[in-house]
Amino acid sequence: MTTSALLIAAVLVPSTAMKDPVEIRSVTAHVRILEITGAMPKPGEELTKEWLAEVEKAGKVSRREVFHSTTVVGTTAKLQVGREVPVQTGFSASRVGKRMPIMERISVGSIVNLEPQKANEKLIQLKAYIESSFYVQMAKVADASKVQGDANAGDDFTFPERVILTYESTAALKPGEPLIARAQVRSGTKESHFVIVIKATTKLLTGE
Repeated sequence: MTTSALLIAAVLVPSTAMKDPVEIRSVTAHVRILEITGAMPKPGEELTKEWLAEVEKAGKVSRREVFHSTTVVGTTAKLQVGREVPVQTGFSASRVGKRMPIMERISVGSIVNLEPQKANEKLIQLKAYIESSFYVQMAKVADASKVQGDANAGDDFTFPERVILTYESTAALKPGEPLIARAQVRSGTKESHFVIVIKATTKLLTGE
């Protein structure tokens, strides 16, 4: 009987404890990492959502990574995507005097940490850490890959370069309005342009 009485006491909950509704605000964030081809606005000029829409409509986005997360205000959403890609790192000479490509598998990927710190219908304070790494063939190096007797020895080899983009900030966003950050990578005469687009919305969740 004692065990039964304890069980009943554990199940019974005073009705007054359930009267007050529980309010939780969530934030849904969208992050895009884009590589842009063609001309960019001059440094210092604001990158607007209208400009971005024109770039995407014109098909000038050559690389795209998209992340979505929904989390409660005061907590952190962590997203990580990784992969191994084959990268040519040079040539080796074969017995017949031909060049054979040297390939290595290199780890690349992206890390996105998003922490909504405060949020209401007019403003969202979002702490963001975004890192993306990848390899590009950019810098030509003459004579580095030439092998005597190779019919293609006159070709220059383009060494791969690892690019790491990092964005870290605490920003105030209007719900639905994008924040656009830019980066530029130059190797020799070649330039690559990247933008990071962050957009967030908020929702009040209530339960009784």
